[in-house]
Amino acid sequence: IMADHSKMTVPDWNAPKIDLSNRKLVWNDEFDGDTLDLTKWKHISWPETAKCDVTCNVYAADMVSVHDGCAWIRTEFRKEGPYGPGFYSGWISSENSLCATYGYYEVRCKIPRAEGVHAAIWTFAKDHPYSDFGRGGTEVDIIESAACRVACDDEEQNSSYGITIHSGDESENHIGCWLPPILTTKPDGTNLYDGFHTFGFEWTKTAYIFYYDGVEVQRVDFSKGPAGKIQSTCMRPEFIYLSMHAGSRIASDGHIIADWNGNAFLNPEGTFPLDFVVDYLRYYAPEEE
Repeated sequence: IMADHSKMTVPDWNAPKIDLSNRKLVWNDEFDGDTLDLTKWKHISWPETAKCDVTCNVYAADMVSVHDGCAWIRTEFRKEGPYGPGFYSGWISSENSLCATYGYYEVRCKIPRAEGVHAAIWTFAKDHPYSDFGRGGTEVDIIESAACRVACDDEEQNSSYGITIHSGDESENHIGCWLPPILTTKPDGTNLYDGFHTFGFEWTKTAYIFYYDGVEVQRVDFSKGPAGKIQSTCMRPEFIYLSMHAGSRIASDGHIIADWNGNAFLNPEGTFPLDFVVDYLRYYAPEEE
């Protein structure tokens, strides 16, 4: 697999970084305790299984822990899990405490590297999350680290990440806007998987603006027209998801059902467990217009 780098976004690492010195911090979790603060977070927990499958994919509360100043959102393969053998992952939601319209969101985190497993930071609305051509509800995938492939020797392809905007039409049929992947390799050779990085998301009445380590890497400006069929930024409150996803399964006839992010069974022995390590989530009020 070779990447077409002409279709990817190469950030300008010398560009000025976002200045938050005059922004009002409204909500944050620094994950300084030893348990997840359930006044701020809600676990998303359910088994995803198919009757024909030998293995399952499960989101479970015990896959999220807090220690050493961070939240640890884990994916692991359990041979003897409560729902049977399969991949167990963590997923949390801010819907009970942080549900806002517009503003700047920033997550400092460490992204795990593997095929068929990805970390995600994304927005969602409580009711009608895909509606009114983006105005009534929009899923904004601030990052999905789903590009890594074991058989790919293109390191820049492997260390890129995706940004996507999902919404729906008047009947809530899916419409989407897939932005060019972000190449994260810096001049010093470090990339997405080396240590902690920040992912920022500015949501205004007219634009979605995305940042990596403080540098703007992508912008969707609706004042210049729609993005595909999506007409506008969302006008309703949304919350944040932090999650890990592994969709690969083994079917009853023995063949592997890979997910869109690849085949998790191709990873070398010792890859799992994997942790999406989140140092903080901070939300700043919108700038005064």
